Amino acid sequence: MIWNMGLGGIVLIAVLVLLVSALRVLREYERGVVFMLGRFYKVKGPGLILVLPAIQQMVRVDLRTVVMDVPSQDVISRDNVSVKVNAVVYFRVMDPQKAIIQVANFYEATSQFAQTTLRAVLGKHELDEMLAERDKLNLDIQQSLDIQTDAWGIKVANVEIKHVDINETMVRAIAQQAEAERTRRAKIIHAEGEQQAAEKLLEAARMLAQQPQAMQLRFLQTLSSIATDKSNTIVFPVPVDMISPIVDAIARMGERRP
Repeated sequence: MIWNMGLGGIVLIAVLVLLVSALRVLREYERGVVFMLGRFYKVKGPGLILVLPAIQQMVRVDLRTVVMDVPSQDVISRDNVSVKVNAVVYFRVMDPQKAIIQVANFYEATSQFAQTTLRAVLGKHELDEMLAERDKLNLDIQQSLDIQTDAWGIKVANVEIKHVDINETMVRAIAQQAEAERTRRAKIIHAEGEQQAAEKLLEAARMLAQQPQAMQLRFLQTLSSIATDKSNTIVFPVPVDMISPIVDAIARMGERRP
């Protein structure tokens, strides 16, 4: 009788230990991929779940967004410029079953694929596009990554290029190019200003030519504006129209004398 009670107690204790060891607690952002005798059974969680020892095995999967830093990559642009580019990738596990079964290590696989995709996508663009159209390049890299990692149950939410490092020689060349570009724009703006000024002067000349008196008034106005400076000697021509009557009068007076 004592032996039977002792055996029953041992069995009860063994069942309790087995039950306690079978309990698992998964947080809200965790899921458990459960295998039964080596085959996929189901995805469990969050909360309190039961995993039978020696029969079932569980792999925890974190569903939170992972921020992965892509190491600096040597990239040769389409215009044969060597640069170093690093980026950051934001992704999360959407399907725990695929993330565990389809790939051995989804984090390492995503990291390696992000590095190769970064080199492949940026190699199709010129250096000016890398510097000026970074948002477009980010979108291209994100879409390329997302298509590949979708089979692994992973969603790439965003990709951001952090730095584009250029050697000193290329930095000086870019500075010279920018300076030449600014000089070109300044010359174009100056030429356009000269063209507009010439058009306005031509229009004003046509208007003044219609009334000779207006030309005389403009001439007197110009003399009045420059006469305020008394430190200079002003020499100005006299219009022939003003002298012609005086010359004619003197000539007639000379003809009348005997």
